[in-house]
Amino acid sequence: NEEKLIEHTLSHILPEMFSEAIEKEKLRPAIYPKYNLTKAKPNEDWEVVATTCEVPTVELGDYQKIVKTIKFDKKSKEAPTKEEKEDKIIGKLIESYEIKIPRILTDEEVNSRLASLLERLEKLGLSLENYLASMKKTGEDLRDDYATQAEKAIKLDLILQFISVEEKIVIKDEEVTSYMQTSSVSPEQKEMVT
Repeated sequence: NEEKLIEHTLSHILPEMFSEAIEKEKLRPAIYPKYNLTKAKPNEDWEVVATTCEVPTVELGDYQKIVKTIKFDKKSKEAPTKEEKEDKIIGKLIESYEIKIPRILTDEEVNSRLASLLERLEKLGLSLENYLASMKKTGEDLRDDYATQAEKAIKLDLILQFISVEEKIVIKDEEVTSYMQTSSVSPEQKEMVT
């Protein structure tokens, strides 16, 4: 089958070519590209379009000052929990930085979250339609919610990456493995990290 032959050939050629382009152009791709074969006629050069985006940069400035401006309610009888403090810091960091997240990056995250939801629903024997009806949402509402969540998650990840570089924080493989073994991370997520 000609289509399978082309697919097999490209699966061997494209990763190497992409790797060379990264080195030559000094690119910092955020995600592996999506390839689109636009031309594959016999005895002619093939044309392939690769779509990806670079990792957005974050101008950190004085991020410690941002964290220090966070106020906690002193009238409350109970001291804030560690989780409450972390949530407040995360919220403040996300709101303090203007980062343009490429649409392809957000779409990738939204699609991943939707796929994960569909998988969970399937395991529970539920349909997406029934789930949406129970939440009183449309498919578009769900996608919009996931897009908002994805953008915040990507922004936070970028901010923390740049802070970790600034602070020279290095996480050892053993620490990641230990965390994975003691947390409720799914096997799929473990594969992505390791």
